[in-house]
Amino acid sequence: MAFVESNFGKIDTSFSQTAKQIFSYTSSTDVIATIEASGYFNSKASVFKKNDIIIISDSNNLVKIASISSTTGASPVTVAAVVNYNVADINATGNVVLGDASTDTITFTGKQVGTLYRNETSSAVMSLKMHDHETTSTMNAEFKYDSVITSGATYGIYNEAFIGATGTASVTAGLNCAVVSATFTATDSTIIGCYGQARADGTVAGSSFMAGLYGLIEASAAITASHVCSCWLDTHQAAAVTGSYELLYMTENGATALDQVMYVRTPGAVAFATFDTCSTFISATAETGGTAKKIKVLVDGVVHYINCYTG
Repeated sequence: MAFVESNFGKIDTSFSQTAKQIFSYTSSTDVIATIEASGYFNSKASVFKKNDIIIISDSNNLVKIASISSTTGASPVTVAAVVNYNVADINATGNVVLGDASTDTITFTGKQVGTLYRNETSSAVMSLKMHDHETTSTMNAEFKYDSVITSGATYGIYNEAFIGATGTASVTAGLNCAVVSATFTATDSTIIGCYGQARADGTVAGSSFMAGLYGLIEASAAITASHVCSCWLDTHQAAAVTGSYELLYMTENGATALDQVMYVRTPGAVAFATFDTCSTFISATAETGGTAKKIKVLVDGVVHYINCYTG
């Protein structure tokens, strides 16, 4: 199709002699690619100045903010993109929806500041991607939530990932990875894949419970699996490690002494631990000689000891 004069208008900036002019153009027949093609606005060459702004809305409700890139008064007139907005609809409930309703949308409702929704089967796309490549930035994104509720539960971030089809697919609700990029060296550094902290700046009282990390297994039906656990510690390290190397590292760095290193409450467990393929530190010969040491444990509130020997 071609340029339609009646769909073109100027947003007045006559009070300023130096400000960029702002124009608007809407087409019910042409898509953005057609409208922004060189020469589409040739009939308005005498009106435009270089770097003027034009807001374009096409037949798919895609809104594009562009600037005039051709020389003032020159033909053909060319435009360059500044910002894209995909405006799909204002739905029946009055929500403003940005995006193609069948693919990616941002919905503003009375209860939510924004909702990203995508109904897409391709694995090559995602609802949101943030990539920050800075030399001075200390974080990529920050979420702060100030709750004023006085009872019940509240969540800073609530994340669910569903498997919605029968098959062999795996699902991970949250994947965090701290990476030292190739060819770079981290010296005297701390690299943490996932960090959890529970902090009390105010008063914690009564039977409250605090935990930096919490893992939960919950199912409404019976589970058949090789293992089911609330926390899985794993290592795939193949190269040699210089320094202490372990699956679990526990430290006490606070001024207040711990009551115990671990608290175990499992009224239904049939054993304290299962050792599988651990011949490097479990021997078939019992040790009774050497210097004995004992590890203090509390069993149902009563002090007991586990004996250890030097060998």
